[in-house]
Amino acid sequence: MNKQLLIIDALNLIRRLDAISLKQYHNDEERLKATIAATINGVNKLLAQFNPSHVVAVFERSGDDWRNRLYPAYKANRSIMPEHLSQGLEIIQDKLLEQGIDSLLNPDIQADDLIATLASKAAARSLPTVIVSTDHGYWQLLDKPGIAVYDYFKHHKITPQDVLKRYQLPSQWLVDYWALTGNSGVNLPGVPGIGPKTAAKLINEYHSLETLLNLPQGQDKAIDKILKHRADAQLTYRLMQLLTSLPLGFNLRQLRYINRPS
Repeated sequence: MNKQLLIIDALNLIRRLDAISLKQYHNDEERLKATIAATINGVNKLLAQFNPSHVVAVFERSGDDWRNRLYPAYKANRSIMPEHLSQGLEIIQDKLLEQGIDSLLNPDIQADDLIATLASKAAARSLPTVIVSTDHGYWQLLDKPGIAVYDYFKHHKITPQDVLKRYQLPSQWLVDYWALTGNSGVNLPGVPGIGPKTAAKLINEYHSLETLLNLPQGQDKAIDKILKHRADAQLTYRLMQLLTSLPLGFNLRQLRYINRPS
């Protein structure tokens, strides 16, 4: 057993597995059965691979949280969960519990922030953490010692080199970068006219959105755009930044993994 916490971004995994089932089955009942089987099979593979001492599956809440109240269009571009899958989530949670895995869901807190807080608190207590998700938003946590991100579908643990290759800057500046480019995955616009190359260049040079916003006008067209759309950049920065110190109401001992499959 490895002393580490395995956090599964549950809906990130389940919805992608369900999309695969869609290509193979046209009946909702058969599709749900296939998705459930694929989810449990996938989780067992993760348990065998990482052999964690602690594990939890974090599910997304329903309803609005602080991001939606601040910016109602946040994630408004995402497709609605298929009805058969929505009805089957409780079954999946029961199956996970049979495997000894608790499901965590808070109707007032998004899964992103729950996962970020869990990972940060575990790492601060010298419990290394692996987040299983394809969501690049978690890459901002990779500058924290003891936190890793694993892409189940690519069978790949994300490295600092992956961040540099994808964004041309280190993980600690990703939120500043997204403040300029926006993030289409969560429907955030960023600064009009600032693309990835310009954003990476500016952040590598100035290191933070705050520094850019304190520059004088008239010295650079791109900087003038950022200053003109200051409020948009600041809003996107705030919305993209994961919360890492939320009260959880439980301790890490409760996530200890005991009932391991043979």
